[in-house]
Amino acid sequence: MDCSLGFIYRRSSHHWMGPGKQPLCFVKRTKTPFIDFYEFPGGQRLASESSRECLERELYEEIGIDPSDCVYIESGKRVNNSKIHISFFKTITHSYQNLKVKLNIYLVSLPHDYKLGSNENKSIIFSNPLYDDRFKYLPSTYRILRLFEIPNELFIADNLNHFEIWKNIKYQVYSCRIRQGNMSDTDYLDLVEKYIANIIKSSDSNYVKSFLPRIHNHRLLIIDSCDIYEKLPQDYREFIGGIHYNSYKLHHLDQRSIWSRDYNLQYLSCSCHDRNDLDKACELNFDFALLSPVLTSKKQNNELGWEGFKSLSSTTGLPILALGGIDNNSKSMELSLLNGGSGVAGISKFWYQKSKSS
Repeated sequence: MDCSLGFIYRRSSHHWMGPGKQPLCFVKRTKTPFIDFYEFPGGQRLASESSRECLERELYEEIGIDPSDCVYIESGKRVNNSKIHISFFKTITHSYQNLKVKLNIYLVSLPHDYKLGSNENKSIIFSNPLYDDRFKYLPSTYRILRLFEIPNELFIADNLNHFEIWKNIKYQVYSCRIRQGNMSDTDYLDLVEKYIANIIKSSDSNYVKSFLPRIHNHRLLIIDSCDIYEKLPQDYREFIGGIHYNSYKLHHLDQRSIWSRDYNLQYLSCSCHDRNDLDKACELNFDFALLSPVLTSKKQNNELGWEGFKSLSSTTGLPILALGGIDNNSKSMELSLLNGGSGVAGISKFWYQKSKSS
C-alpha cells in the first residue's frame, strides 16, 4: 500500500524549534483497524495519482485544506507567508502485522490563523504525543517523530582507548554507539557504566540533560545489548537512547523478541550487509540501519562501493548510514547523501580524525 500523509503544524514564534516539537494535527480514525486512534492526515494513493496529488486530495477531504491555498517549497524559491507551505520530507516503509505501508511524508506548515474543518466529519486535534498521552496514536506515529533526529554522524566505540578519546572530545560527539564485539558481558557492562558515570559527573547540567531519551533534540548513546540495559541501575538507563542489533542478532529476531522501549524516543538500529538484512530491518520497523562495508572489504563481506550502496539504500524504506572505510569529513557525508544515505558512521577513522583535529 502506498500512502501520503501530512506532518502538519502551525507557524508560530516557536517555529525555530523544529516541526517535531510543535503541536501537530491529527484526525481520529473511524474504521478498523485502530478505530478511535489518532493519525496524521493522509491516506492511500490512487493508481492515477502522484504522491503529491494524493496528499492534496486527502488533506482536502480530511481537514478541509484547499489546494489553492498551498505552495510547495523549492530551494531558492521565495514563498508567500500567507500560504500553506508544503515540502517533501521522507519516505519510509512501515509494517502493520501482515500489511506493509509505504509512507510518503510531507511537512505542512499552516499560517497561525488558518481554519480547518473535516469534509468527512472527522475529529481534528492539535497535540504532540511526546508531551500529551491523553490520546491513542497509530504505532507509526512515534517512528515518524524519531525520524527528525536520526543521527547523521555516528561514532562507534569498542575499546577503552576510544573511551579515553571520547572523554576529551565528548562535547563534540553527538551520537555514539558502544559496540560489544567480543567483550564478555561483564567487561561490556563495565565499559557502558564508565561512559554513563562520566556523563553524570559532568559539571554542565545542560550536557547531562541532553542525553535523556524522553527529550527531542538530545544526544544519542546506543548500546548493543538489551540484557546489559536491564542490568543497569534505573538512573543509568535513562541515558540510553537505543539498542543496536548486529547482523547475526538481526537474523534471529522477530516481533516477539525485539526490545521493547521504555521511552518512545529510544531508537532501534541494526547492522546490515545485503538486501536480505535490509528487508528484515524494514519488516521489524527499525529506525535506521548501518550498511557496510562501503569502501573496505571485511571478512566474508566484499566492499559495496558507492554504487552498490546506492542500489541498496535508495530502494530501502528506512534511513541508512554508510559504514566501512568512511572518513569523518564533509566529502563522505556528501557522498552518502548523494547516494541515498542519511549519514555516515565509523570506528577507527572517526576517533583518530576527531582526536587529531582537537
